[in-house]
Amino acid sequence: MKTFTRISLLGCLAVVLVALGSVTSALPAVTSTFDTDDEGWVIQTISADPPYDLIDEYPVSWSSTAGLSGGGIYSGDVGSGGYFFSAPSKFLGDKIDYLGRSLTFDIKNSVANYDSGDSALTMFLFGSGLKIWYSGPYPKEAYQWKHVEVPLLYSGWFSVSGDPITETTFSTVMADLQGLYIDADWGWGYDVSWLDNVKMGAAPVPTSVLLFGSGLVGLVGLRGRFKKTR
Repeated sequence: MKTFTRISLLGCLAVVLVALGSVTSALPAVTSTFDTDDEGWVIQTISADPPYDLIDEYPVSWSSTAGLSGGGIYSGDVGSGGYFFSAPSKFLGDKIDYLGRSLTFDIKNSVANYDSGDSALTMFLFGSGLKIWYSGPYPKEAYQWKHVEVPLLYSGWFSVSGDPITETTFSTVMADLQGLYIDADWGWGYDVSWLDNVKMGAAPVPTSVLLFGSGLVGLVGLRGRFKKTR
């Protein structure tokens, strides 16, 4: 006589999530604390409109006292389009194992968000010939550090056409990450931005986000689509 054991779908899902947590928790975080130098970061200008082409690269400034605590990098407004902090090679390449985790950093600017300026801080990922972007709330106070957490999960990310991307697209980009760009340009006119404590793989995205991540799209929407004109 054969005996069959019933296993609930919820139970299976719980096992999968526990296993995923065990695997991701062992991943070493990729970090830049800027304690001694700029760690290879540069400034990249990107065109203000689709297809968001890379324009020019500029050196970044470093100071032992420019960070939230200790060293940090900074730059004034340069070039045309928007200017971005551009990550070095250790943040690039095959980063598929970091799916479901977060990218965090501390950032500040010399101006508050202009009333007539953009409504969100933007981040780009380029990879496998694809370009995707994410928007989060702008810091509202000048010279005040803001801690930003960006989920490395497809929900909340958009294509250059402004459409939400698929899980497959996000995985494809992460498997061959060729560029990671953090917005330093917060509004109209000249400004200066500072960056510190960048960490990829900081913590797993909460289980509720993994299960119901599509809700992030509604929260982010197209409100913060990157667009600057100079």
